[in-house]
Amino acid sequence: LLFGCASWEERQTFLQLVAVPGLGPKTALAMLGVFDPAGLAAAVAREDVTALTRVPGIGPKTARRLLVDLKGRVRLPAPASAVPDASSAFADSVAALVSLGYGEDEAAEAVRAVLAAAPDADVSQTVRQALRRFVKPA
Repeated sequence: LLFGCASWEERQTFLQLVAVPGLGPKTALAMLGVFDPAGLAAAVAREDVTALTRVPGIGPKTARRLLVDLKGRVRLPAPASAVPDASSAFADSVAALVSLGYGEDEAAEAVRAVLAAAPDADVSQTVRQALRRFVKPA
């Protein structure tokens, strides 16, 4: 199978996640769909069960087990210039659209298109523009 990542940090995090026993590529991609690498590392460092339960298919029991397994494996990436802000805006925008009932794939596609046209857009602007893409002309 072929898996694509948006950045080198995301790829490294994906490889660290699939190395955890019982955590497959589907769950790893779902985790990276909700968190950027820094956000995931921060949630693991804080031992934030609630944050991990935002990932589709992960309940409280699984989240607690993953925190034990991920502790020490997932590290904060080295600070980069504006990449964390952009990936955080992407992840937050996708999460907002998913919470509104849109599918993760269609939300990610719309957010990518918005951020490609306006890379400096904040989360609220990105979500508004993405929602406009979902509206079908009458």
